[in-house]
Amino acid sequence: MLTLFMLSPIVSATGYVDYKCYLDTTSGKKLALFSFKTSDARKRLANLPASQITVDGSKNAFIKDVIECVKEKSEFRNAEAKKLDKALLR
Repeated sequence: MLTLFMLSPIVSATGYVDYKCYLDTTSGKKLALFSFKTSDARKRLANLPASQITVDGSKNAFIKDVIECVKEKSEFRNAEAKKLDKALLR
């Protein structure tokens, strides 16, 4: 199952930047999308490991490792991340 959170540097008119990350969590490898204030994005990305996120709609999981993060409109380098990204409904 996939989980989506925003985390790539696409800056919107609201001053937020969107990213997508391929994460190793306590619930397995997940795709997540994140949206952060532009001024806080680097700090927030650096603090992802050990953060808690909601996966599969309702389960809580901890991020063990950030495998790859890219801009929301960019393509992953990791083959498994690419596969999950293509299957992700937006």
